[in-house]
Amino acid sequence: MLPLNNEMSLSMYEAKKTFSALGMEYKKIHACSNGCVLYRSRYKDAIACLTCGKSRWKINNEGKKIKKGVPSKVLWYFPPIPRFKRMFQSSKTAKHLMWHAKDKEYDGKLCHPSDSSAWKLVDHMWLDFASELRNLRLALSTDGINPHKSMSSRHVYDAIIIDLRTTTTW
Repeated sequence: MLPLNNEMSLSMYEAKKTFSALGMEYKKIHACSNGCVLYRSRYKDAIACLTCGKSRWKINNEGKKIKKGVPSKVLWYFPPIPRFKRMFQSSKTAKHLMWHAKDKEYDGKLCHPSDSSAWKLVDHMWLDFASELRNLRLALSTDGINPHKSMSSRHVYDAIIIDLRTTTTW
């Protein structure tokens, strides 16, 4: 499963230590179990959701006692800026990130997102953004979005994926 001479961490502590050494920190942010609010900034001390009134904390199995200190839902936030900065630290990776503006040959075919009319529209509308070769273009993908609350589930794992669009296609 892993490449030769690579070993998976034996404990969660070792895995976290490795991620931290690579600069891949994350932040845990408490959230309303219905997804109404994130308990940060001005809501960091709230004990119940200001929108729906549900408790911030988990309730025990009998449904009576609140387990203070155990959040009902947690968002794991992986800040992208440190990762983007780390990408440009390698000259090889930086070259691939700026390829769309420097080394691209247009042959009339849609081979890369930079060939699309949407990309060209962004370049036309925001000239300052387009002129900086190091600016990154991102695509946002989601899984598990339920805007009308028509599905019910005790556990929700919503993934939001940010995809980098400025790299080469090969």
